[in-house]
Amino acid sequence: MGLFINFCAGTNAQILPAKMVNAILMNVPYDGIDDKSIADTNLIFDYAGTEYRFLDTGGYQYSVAEGKGIKLIIDSSQPGICSDTELNLTIKHVIYAMVNMNITMANAMDFPINAIGTKEQNNFEYMKKSGINVEWARESLRLKNKYCPDVELFLPIQCYDVEQLHDFLNRLGPLEFDGFSIPTRNFGVKELAVFLLRFYQLKIKKVHVLGTSQFFNIALAAYMARHYFDWVSFDATSWRESAQSAFYLNQHDLKPEKIHNVFINEEIINSCDCPFCKDTTFTFIKNLPQTERIDLLRCHNFWVIDQAAKNLYENAGSILTLEKYLKKKSSDIEKIDELIKVLSLIDILNNEDIKHVQTLLL
Repeated sequence: MGLFINFCAGTNAQILPAKMVNAILMNVPYDGIDDKSIADTNLIFDYAGTEYRFLDTGGYQYSVAEGKGIKLIIDSSQPGICSDTELNLTIKHVIYAMVNMNITMANAMDFPINAIGTKEQNNFEYMKKSGINVEWARESLRLKNKYCPDVELFLPIQCYDVEQLHDFLNRLGPLEFDGFSIPTRNFGVKELAVFLLRFYQLKIKKVHVLGTSQFFNIALAAYMARHYFDWVSFDATSWRESAQSAFYLNQHDLKPEKIHNVFINEEIINSCDCPFCKDTTFTFIKNLPQTERIDLLRCHNFWVIDQAAKNLYENAGSILTLEKYLKKKSSDIEKIDELIKVLSLIDILNNEDIKHVQTLLL
């Protein structure tokens, strides 16, 4: 039975969602681009009593720069830059942050693939970026081992399917990473499950799921932590982004519910147990001054994501107990049935050829 950890991503000293935050994910462009940001991040870790400290290396900013036409400098002799007009981020900047930031784990540097398109588009996008991702992964590992060997390094998997995963790993060669990271924006529960199963078959012990607060993704990850891996973690910024847009995450299934500039029936009872909105009404929250409302929603949203992760893990001892718990928390029977079918197939076929499992799942 492995650990299951929820990383708080997208935070800073001004919007920390709780006094104590056990796991925080920071990224180089925003939190480690220079000495001041590194020092500020270390202070946050100390203040929040953070045990697990993950450094993401800025792939998202490369994607943003690519999409918006932001100027890429890529000059390790110059200071790092992350602005609306320029991005200068190299492995040298990343390793400097790894060495000087009090982190326990990090991603290798990577260039994320775009959102899923046609098969031809996916193949072109993968091939366009797989070469640089192989090169950056190798160099990230070499420099990490040289300068900060105690940091656990995770390999980001920038692939659309397991065939590309096999190609990527073959090109990478027999290098030993501490775990794999997998982004979720291109995947539903079934696609994510195929990758997680393949990681298990490849004897990967630790997995980090990048960027999700979807209830059923978390449920899948919780079950895999209980039964297949030594460690599964995930991160999300949705607690903050939802609050900024006046969305209240439902404490049962994490669905976002608009709470400002809407009519709220006074008969709807706020049954949330979180320490931030317990014993208040939705109307009270709605009518708070904007700054106070956003602050409350940030704290509430992070708390319910964290609590959902703990509860799902606790109830993931068997498929039956998980299914029973899911039906208490969600009315989406179709998604519950989908997840239970996926987990049942994984349990039965976990040692079968992944192509056969993929055919049945997808």
